[in-house]
Amino acid sequence: MDNIVLDTNIFIKENFLHGKKLNSLLSLSRRKKIQLYITEITYNELKNNFEKFLINSTANHNRFRKESDNWILQNDKDLQGIFVKIDIDKIKNNFNLKLDSLISDSVITIIPYKSINIKSVFDKYFNSQPPFGKGEKKSEFPDAFTLELIEDFCTNNNIKAIVFSTDKDLLNSKFPCIEVRNNYQDYLEDIYTKMQKVKTDITKQLFLSNNTILKQHFIDWYKDNLDDYGLYYDAVNWKDVYDVQIEEINIGELDYKIIEILEDVVTIEIETTVKVKVNILTDDEQFMYYDSDDKSYHYLETNYETFEKEFDSSMIAFTEIFEEDDYSEDFEIESINDNKEISFNIDNDYR
Repeated sequence: MDNIVLDTNIFIKENFLHGKKLNSLLSLSRRKKIQLYITEITYNELKNNFEKFLINSTANHNRFRKESDNWILQNDKDLQGIFVKIDIDKIKNNFNLKLDSLISDSVITIIPYKSINIKSVFDKYFNSQPPFGKGEKKSEFPDAFTLELIEDFCTNNNIKAIVFSTDKDLLNSKFPCIEVRNNYQDYLEDIYTKMQKVKTDITKQLFLSNNTILKQHFIDWYKDNLDDYGLYYDAVNWKDVYDVQIEEINIGELDYKIIEILEDVVTIEIETTVKVKVNILTDDEQFMYYDSDDKSYHYLETNYETFEKEFDSSMIAFTEIFEEDDYSEDFEIESINDNKEISFNIDNDYR
């Protein structure tokens, strides 16, 4: 059984305890397929970071509620919930309770604080060795002590561990008992492949046979989301937008990874690139004049401006596979481009 240690940035990347791939790791731990750990440093960083993100998100939500242009949405009863005031303490306490419950249920095991040899940490610090880089070294001390805690724990318990982190300096660190990786998606693929080879073989067949349908789901999502005038204001220099014409949506080759097999349900993440071309009807700057009385520009004509952009896109989908000759013929779509937004801003890419 693999021993897996998760760094703080993995939780942040996975939207703390919400992300599908993180919950897949938690599920494997519940089923005793892996042993999941975090250090006590990570435990405290999680709570602090969750509160910081929550405060920022609540401030954004409050600004949305106060914008008078948004009040029109209250006419739809299904949208009433987005105008409810957020209870920060309640959300924070619920997160802390959920995290503590995972620990008390032994889904996650804490590697506790203890006395460690700080000499090796400071040797790395003064010699700019990983996890210390060339930038703000002081900010990297928690990472250094985290690795020392994990190495000490593994040595004392005569085990080896895989540490998942997206921190580049951590990835370059070398320890006898721990291996630092960043690609937990491939790890999930590997472990589920070993667990369920029949299901993975059928999943591959279904993916190939449903390729055209899956591409159409991406096309439909972009059709729905590109028709939003607010996407283009920065790109047209904050002029008025009068019309949006979607000229092209081209889907690249699809690739997928299995991220969870839970009993009979196989969940995959599909990735591709999507190239779009849109024509935006806006004011024509060649035909404008400045009115000194009202101190503003006035436009006499409009024209279409064309924008082309490529976006990295992803989809979470699942299917049911019961036996080798008993399974669903297609995929159900759980989400497309979750927690991401389209941006046509000149200085921003898809994120």
